[in-house]
Amino acid sequence: MDATEGVSRIAKLISGTAWVILLIGIVIFAYVALFEARPEWGALFGLLAVVTVIFALMQSVVWVVDGFIGNKDMGRNFLWPYKRKALRAKKLAAPGKASRQVAKNADLKGVHGWLFFFVLTLMVFSPLRTLGETARNISDAERAYPTIVDLAQWGNYKTAIWMAVLAYSIALVWAGWSLMRHFIPSSVSAAIAVMWICPIALLAIDMYATITFLEMEASEYFSTEIIGGMMGGLVYAGIWTAYLKLSRRVKNTYYADWTTFSNARQERSEPTL
Repeated sequence: MDATEGVSRIAKLISGTAWVILLIGIVIFAYVALFEARPEWGALFGLLAVVTVIFALMQSVVWVVDGFIGNKDMGRNFLWPYKRKALRAKKLAAPGKASRQVAKNADLKGVHGWLFFFVLTLMVFSPLRTLGETARNISDAERAYPTIVDLAQWGNYKTAIWMAVLAYSIALVWAGWSLMRHFIPSSVSAAIAVMWICPIALLAIDMYATITFLEMEASEYFSTEIIGGMMGGLVYAGIWTAYLKLSRRVKNTYYADWTTFSNARQERSEPTL
């Protein structure tokens, strides 16, 4: 895959992330407006405005990228970069340079470099950070409001959130272990799915537990810290998804041998008498 195609895929990823952010904002707005008795309309419309601005900025970045890679009909691609045609012709490399590049690309294999760092974040850094932040938030709440320690609702909330965090951490470790041990395409797909689905699921469980056990309004739950953390998680997932989709090391490690094995199975002939 050449640089133009790589940039094209990154642009599509940015556009898809923008749509996810906009959808989350609309869902939050609709939920609070429909199910809260006294919604804070100022905060709701402010949230919707911020999400819309982020959506427009990210789609503008995609529109600009389309122009740099020579994509035609940029005006039609503002909301989704579905049409991609590079105008520049591909330059043929010299035979010696091409052979050296092929040998260099072939050496990029195994869980090393940035791939090893990503696996380390999945198995160690992210679970420890999540566990530490959860313990700190619970400790800060109990320090600020000492009377809640004896409440049954607070105990139920802590049980629910710790179970969710434990399941989240197990999913991260499992995804990292799969990348370390199973060099097949499904390991990459599982890691991408875990990065996108698990943080949203954890946030949804925390919101449900907060509203159910602590009797907090949904409009009060979505503070600046919560929204900032959600956006940071989406950016994190987007960056590493782009790496897993574009990295030559990832392709050589998880796809090359699997493709060869699949082709061998297809070419196997039936026994004859």
